[in-house]
Amino acid sequence: MSLVLASHHQTQVSHGSDMTTHAPFKDASARVTLEGHARDSMRRVVRDATRNDHRVLDHAMSNSVLGDRVGYGIFLNIHYRALRSLAGQWRTSDQPAFNDLVCCIADDLRALGFPVIRPTPAANVTTTSFCQWGIAYVIRGSRLGAQVLRQRVPASFPTSYLGHVMQLSWPEFLRQLDEAAETLPGERNQIIGGAKSAFAAFIAAVDDSVVAG
Repeated sequence: MSLVLASHHQTQVSHGSDMTTHAPFKDASARVTLEGHARDSMRRVVRDATRNDHRVLDHAMSNSVLGDRVGYGIFLNIHYRALRSLAGQWRTSDQPAFNDLVCCIADDLRALGFPVIRPTPAANVTTTSFCQWGIAYVIRGSRLGAQVLRQRVPASFPTSYLGHVMQLSWPEFLRQLDEAAETLPGERNQIIGGAKSAFAAFIAAVDDSVVAG
């Protein structure tokens, strides 16, 4: 199981098995109206386009141990650094929810006795609204397995981050994502690009993360 909160590539409840590789869109499927697959079209497109990014991240985090204080601290610090590095690229509507996630991580790190190390601010990056949708897709999708991972953390450890529930549900976010993609179908590559940049931020956080224990 991925230690990036068992994200959308791996969740098997309500959204299909992660072990099944969805075939690329073919001519036959292209003839089906987008409206007929409004609920899952962009999820499949982005999931397939970022499948390798997810594998790379899985490999990078394969040694994380949630049952160990230091290992759990490293896991939290990776998420903290990744979210903070993406903060300037969040959709305005996501900012309250994502800031809550950052605060939860900081609280958990302090409760574990670790310093909250703010990453060096990234250079200003101009992102389109469609790129921001892709970033939101990865962050929100990463929450899907939080409750499963929470069960692997010792009861004595703080779990406000893993236990946090965002107000906007995943199915409702996917519905909004499809609506946004339908307005300008030609911008789908930007959504994919945003998702890839979010995975890259997590991978970079794995490389840079240090928790003083």
